[in-house]
Amino acid sequence: MDYFISAEQKAYCDWQLDLLLLSFKNNNLPNQPLVALAETNEPRYEKLHLLNKHDQVFSHQNLGQKRGFAGLNELYTLSWALDNNKIKMPLCVLKPHFILKYANFNPFRVEGSPSFVFAIDPFFTFDVVEKNVGDFAKDMTNSKAVYREKWLPLGDVFFINNLPISLVRRTAQIAEFLILNQILQKKTVWENTIKLAWIINMIDVADQVHIHGNYDFTSTMIDSQDTPFIDYTHGMPPVFNKNMFLYPPPSYMSFGDPIETISNCYNTKNSHYMSELANELLSKRESNI
Repeated sequence: MDYFISAEQKAYCDWQLDLLLLSFKNNNLPNQPLVALAETNEPRYEKLHLLNKHDQVFSHQNLGQKRGFAGLNELYTLSWALDNNKIKMPLCVLKPHFILKYANFNPFRVEGSPSFVFAIDPFFTFDVVEKNVGDFAKDMTNSKAVYREKWLPLGDVFFINNLPISLVRRTAQIAEFLILNQILQKKTVWENTIKLAWIINMIDVADQVHIHGNYDFTSTMIDSQDTPFIDYTHGMPPVFNKNMFLYPPPSYMSFGDPIETISNCYNTKNSHYMSELANELLSKRESNI
C-alpha cells in the first residue's frame, strides 16, 4: 500500500513530518510516504533531520492558498500524483500528526472492488458540520435528509482502492464550491471543509463504492490501545499539545523543541512509543546519521 501526505513548508509541519518519517522507516517503509509540500514564505524547522533527506518529497506552488484555502492542495496534489503514477492504489491518505505504529494490516474487506475505508471520528457529526458551514446540502446532488441519514463520521485517515481518479477530481470540485460559498458569505473557510467534500462525494456515489468505517485504525496519544496509527492531534495534556509548537508569526516562537518535549512523554503505551521515536530522532541528530 502507498501512503500520501499533503503539508505546507513551515516549521509546524516539518517537525511532525520528521517524526512520522522515522515511524515509517522503523516499519521498513523507507520510501513511504509520498509527501507533497506547498511552498510558503514561513521559516522552516531549524533541526530538520529526515524530511530534507526523504526521496519521496516534492514541492509545489501553493495553489490552494491562492484559491482561498490551503487545504485544497491535498486534493490537487493527490490527483496529480495519481495521474502521473507517483503513487498508486491501494492508497492511504493521512495528516502529518500521525505516527505509523505497524503496517501489517489490510483495511479492505472487499478485495478488487472500488473502496473507501475510513477511521471513524464519532465527534464529526452532521450537526457539527452544519453548525460550521451552514446548509451545505442545498446545492448538492442529494437532499439534506439523505446526507444526514447516510452520514460518514470521517476521521483524519482514510484508504482508497480501485477508485476512478475522476472521483478524486470530483471531490476537489465539491470542495471548491463549498469554499466559494463560505467566502461569498464572508465566513472564514472551515478547517474541515475538505473532509466534508469527501463525505458528500462518497455519499453521492455510495451505490458504486464499498464504504465502511472502523474504530480500530487509530488511537490517541493517551491511549494504550494497539492500532496501526497513533493520532496525537489532541496531544497529552498538560505536557504536550501540537498547538504549543505552531511557530506563529510574527515572532515564530514556540514552547521549546517539540521533539524534546515528546521524548519525555511516556505515561501511556502510545506516548511511550512516541517518546522512543523522539529519543531516537534526537540521537540521530546528535550523531548526524
